[in-house]
Amino acid sequence: MNAFEIIILKAINSAISCKPLDIIFVFISILGNKGMLWIILSVILIAFKKTRKAGICAGISLIICLLAGNLFLKPVIGRIRPYDFDQTIKLIVASLSDASFPSGHTMAAFAFSFAVAHFYKKQAVFFYVVASLMAFSRIYLMVHYPTDVIGGVIFGIIFGYIAIKIVERIFKNEIRSNESDS
Repeated sequence: MNAFEIIILKAINSAISCKPLDIIFVFISILGNKGMLWIILSVILIAFKKTRKAGICAGISLIICLLAGNLFLKPVIGRIRPYDFDQTIKLIVASLSDASFPSGHTMAAFAFSFAVAHFYKKQAVFFYVVASLMAFSRIYLMVHYPTDVIGGVIFGIIFGYIAIKIVERIFKNEIRSNESDS
């Protein structure tokens, strides 16, 4: 499977790689390092009462990504990175030491987007376009296999969904609690 996916990575790279795209996708990828973009956006959403529920949901989805994705799935699956599998791959970003599956950048981007899009349906397309650019940046930069990114999308959506259910339960209980206090 790895060898087949390396062919796909190299085909994509040879077909569209150029200096302007290198700059764009390195920048996009850097925004996702350690989930910082999504964490900052979650904190901003939490800071305002009108967007607080969406921010809490996004934050919970990111915590689930960290625990279930980065701290459990990646070490258990332990898939090697494409550039470790094929030494001919030349990176334009620093190599990484953690496992390849699932893509953490992609997982966090889709968890955040799914969680927030639940509250802001009219902006959903925007969130998913940004998440998709993040996901594609990982393939373009050849730091993940396509199936790592697909896995990141799937797990991100699942973790976003779980976060939505948690937040719905929290706020449902809060409403009940407030009603019984009255």
